[in-house]
Amino acid sequence: MGCLIAVVMTSQAQVELRINPLGFISDFHLSAEIGGSKQFGIEPLVGTGWLTGTKGGGLAFTTLKAKGLLFGVNNKYYFNPKTRIDKFYMGLYLRGGQSKAEEPSQFFAVGVSTGYKWLYRQHFVFDLGIGLGKRVVNKYTLTGSQEVSNSPADGFFRFDVGYRFGNGG
Repeated sequence: MGCLIAVVMTSQAQVELRINPLGFISDFHLSAEIGGSKQFGIEPLVGTGWLTGTKGGGLAFTTLKAKGLLFGVNNKYYFNPKTRIDKFYMGLYLRGGQSKAEEPSQFFAVGVSTGYKWLYRQHFVFDLGIGLGKRVVNKYTLTGSQEVSNSPADGFFRFDVGYRFGNGG
């Protein structure tokens, strides 16, 4: 991580390191957005979150939860940025997760995202965003190898804070 920061600070690149401080609402993650141009950014992320499933049907269902590892990548297109990769954006995302708890689960999702990024004093970043998509892999296995059906819908809410390295000009 220190090498990445040193390379970014000596180059013309722009990188933002961010964290979701509201991890208790959705998921806790660390991300690094790299500005490929004034209007395009790519953001890999890793974190932890709740993987959920339901057991049963009708009114007699149980929601199952397991804490697991999350990973993903977002690509973003910024409309009319003021200082490179800021203000209103839209993009596509890929997300996945896996839990090795007593009741293992895994998912992989694709979707669209939108949000707004504020830049404060050229280096402090605040990013508010949402995403909606579909889980193309969605498995939740109970003890005894009984698979549980899950909703194919995927989504997230995020409020990230972070710091921008590089000149970004």
